Amino acid sequence: MKIDNNGLSPGNVSPREVGQKEAGRTARSAEQTASAPADRVALSDGARLLGELRAAAGAEPEIDQSRVNSIKARISEGTYHVDPGRLASNFLELESLLDQ
Repeated sequence: MKIDNNGLSPGNVSPREVGQKEAGRTARSAEQTASAPADRVALSDGARLLGELRAAAGAEPEIDQSRVNSIKARISEGTYHVDPGRLASNFLELESLLDQ
């Protein structure tokens, strides 16, 4: 494997020259960085909305524990009843939303 030392060898360059060459490289690198255009990212409206929705959903708890406890209590008391017509209607509405 060949090591590229930019033509420098211990016998032909003084430490002062090495420091000057490094300073020149650093200055050129800083100039190139300063003149280079900044990277930019542009999000579509849909991506922006999705990000907002995710943030809003993340702020809410996944399970409404008070509602769960209320339904459990009503089931154990025998006062929780399911309306089959309403349940079927809700399923049909959900299906129509999924087909869109």
